[in-house]
Formats: sequence, structure tokens, C-alpha cells
Amino acid sequence: VAGGSATGAKYVVLGCGKTAMDSVVYLLREMKIPSDKISWVIPADVWMLAREGTAGPWTYARALLAADGDRGKACMNLEKGGSFVRLDKDIIPTRFRFPVIGKDELKLMKTIKNVVRKGRVTSIDLEDDTVRLRFDGKGRDGQAPVWFIPPSEDETIFVHCTSPGPFNGKEIEELFISKKEMRLFMLYAPPVSISPSVQARLEAARKKGSLDMEFGAELLRAGSVLVNGDIPSDNDVLLHLIHAFQIDGEVSDLLSSLSTLAIFLAIVDKDPMVGYEWMKSNRLSFFSIPGFKSGIVDDLNKMIVDGGKLGFTDNEIRMFKLLCRKLEVLKDK
Repeated sequence: VAGGSATGAKYVVLGCGKTAMDSVVYLLREMKIPSDKISWVIPADVWMLAREGTAGPWTYARALLAADGDRGKACMNLEKGGSFVRLDKDIIPTRFRFPVIGKDELKLMKTIKNVVRKGRVTSIDLEDDTVRLRFDGKGRDGQAPVWFIPPSEDETIFVHCTSPGPFNGKEIEELFISKKEMRLFMLYAPPVSISPSVQARLEAARKKGSLDMEFGAELLRAGSVLVNGDIPSDNDVLLHLIHAFQIDGEVSDLLSSLSTLAIFLAIVDKDPMVGYEWMKSNRLSFFSIPGFKSGIVDDLNKMIVDGGKLGFTDNEIRMFKLLCRKLEVLKDK
């Protein structure tokens, strides 16, 4: 619809991810489409990150940790702190996929009053001159899973924003496949760029021979990946210790970005300060922000003390204890 002249048309935006949000803002701000000419089909309300807030790659995980694994409580606390926002104060979102929204954009989005919450659209067809949308019946309005757009002189334009994003059912595979192959994926929540940067730093350390192989093997033994006599290769250490970021799953899965950060700092060099100083000098990292504290030792202690109720296994808690001891030098950093 870029540069479109169909100002007399009606628009139906399908989806509530970042693409849909940007489309709504574009229609209102750039195309000057009146808000009453726009309908918004929202399958499920989502939490959004406030652009004016201070959220970083580990904000959600730490809020979850502080809330003892209660996802709803963590999200509400983040909203109170100004990190999270939502479209409708009367509706509690059920999904979070890291869309970043500014105050001005949120204000525009809230001007759309014709919002349809009947779940995901399964079909669009014509019944005489009436447009009919059928839904999967998983909406929150409790009404029939169908919506009709009555005949009108105005053309109806559908804006399709429902393609799966990187967090929707994508199977996350191993990252360090072999010494010749590495898959890039997020290790932490967005911004995305820090994750491949960390993967590259680990690969450089592997090539240089500066990985702390002894400690890596100790972690693998604590996790029962190795038996005492096994000697892992450098790629074995990376393959089994460095895992892709997860946004769905059990609470322990959602906290994996914290353990991945700890593992990076612990194995990229025998001295944890090497990884810490690299993070501080990396302009892609939040560590480079003056006054930023990693908080990783406190995170590990919390995961050790409350590990059982957070869903961690005994093996994982043993690994956290090893990491906590090695990273003690970062206690106040």
C-alpha cells in the first residue's frame, strides 16, 4: 500500500506482531488513513518493550527470576517499572515477542477502535457481497469465530502481517556443529547483534586456543555430559554448553540466557575478566553502557538457592555452583 491513493478504502490489518504494529502506524501517520477506516484483527494481545525504557537482553529473565518464575507477575512488574507497555489496560497480554514501541506509536495504535479479538484467521471469503472471516475459535471475546464485513462502496484492503517470526515454532538446533560449521542464532534476547558477536568471540578463542578447556570439561562433568575420564574437544565444549535463546517453554528454559552469559564469561578465557572487559569494550553490548552492572553472580546465587522451584535439575544447579565460584571476581561488576 506504499504511496497508495486509496484513501476511500477500508483497511484490515491481520496480526499483532511488530510488522502489524508498524503497518498500523504507517497507515495512520504516512498515508493519513482515518482511524475509523482501519480494523485490526488481533489474535492475541502482546506485551511490548517501551522504546523510552531501559530494558536490555537480560531484563525479562531477571524479572522472571525476581518473581520466582511467575510469568504474569514478572510482566506486570516490568510494566510498573516502565519497561513493558500494552495496547489495552483492560486486557492482560498473553504473549511476548520483544517488539519495541515508542510512546508516539503506541498513542497512534490506541486510536484504532475497531479491534477484532476472535483468534487467528483461518479463511477469508465472500458470501454474496459480504466479506466473511473465519477464525480458529481461540479468541477472547467469547463470540462466534466469524466476523462479517458488510457490503460497502469502499474497497476492502487486507494487510497480511501473520507470517511466523523467529520465535514461533521454529526448531532451534545445535549452534557449534563442528570445527567447520557454526549456526548463528540468538543467545540472548534482542538487540540481536550481541549474540552473533559473542559466538564469533567464542570461535576466535577456540581457534586461538584460549578457551578454558579445563573448566569447560568440569562443567560438562557436573552436567553429566561427560564421565570423569572423558576429555572433550574444544568444539564439544561449545556444542554442549552454548545454547540458543528460548522464549517459550518451562521457566528454566526462559532463564537460559543468564546461564549462557555466565558460561561465556567463564570459558572464553581462564581469566573471567578477559570476557568481561571484552563485553565492556564491545559497542554492541549493554556492558559498554557506563554504570552497567552485569549482576551475573547474584543471578547465579538466586538460581542455586531457588533452583528446585524454578525447574532446574540437580546437574544444572551443580553447574551454577561451579560458575558462581569462578565468576566471584565479577561480584560487583
